[in-house]
Amino acid sequence: MNMQITVFGASGKVGQHVVSIALSAGYEVVAFVHSHNPFEEHERLKIITGDVNDAVAVANAVAGSEAVISALGSWGTKQKNILSEGMKAIIPAMEASGSKRLITL
Repeated sequence: MNMQITVFGASGKVGQHVVSIALSAGYEVVAFVHSHNPFEEHERLKIITGDVNDAVAVANAVAGSEAVISALGSWGTKQKNILSEGMKAIIPAMEASGSKRLITL
């Protein structure tokens, strides 16, 4: 089995590139998107639609992944705190699942 990674903020400009590169490199990818899915179907791509503040959705996205990449951005939000708030759900989910690699962009 190939290494699985989870990408948060996958539907954004940077996130889409990260997903594309990861798939090209042979990884299994779980793409966590907030509302719109820009991706075509791919045999190694799983899409999870959810809110990064939802601990259950985040835990489901992280389950089975050896690494997590965050491309979260706050450009269209009033609070500008999506990355910091998202980490409040992502890090505990990673700890619970045993995933030890986190990259933030």
